[in-house]
Amino acid sequence: MWHEELFRENTYALIVAVAGDGTKIYRPVNDKSLRGTVEEILKKHPDARFRLFSHDYDWSVFKGLVPRERVY
Repeated sequence: MWHEELFRENTYALIVAVAGDGTKIYRPVNDKSLRGTVEEILKKHPDARFRLFSHDYDWSVFKGLVPRERVY
């Protein structure tokens, strides 16, 4: 499933697309796959709208709660 890819070390963002018919598409991406993923979605859903949720690594959010080596 797509959500398992979120924990890969090279994944830094999640593209969420919504097609005109309401179909929701979720794709984890890295810096090399972002553009190709958007093009792939547009081939199947040319009317899709997109949102990008990027991985913003901020250690201060987790400091004191989770050991640094457990933060992706």
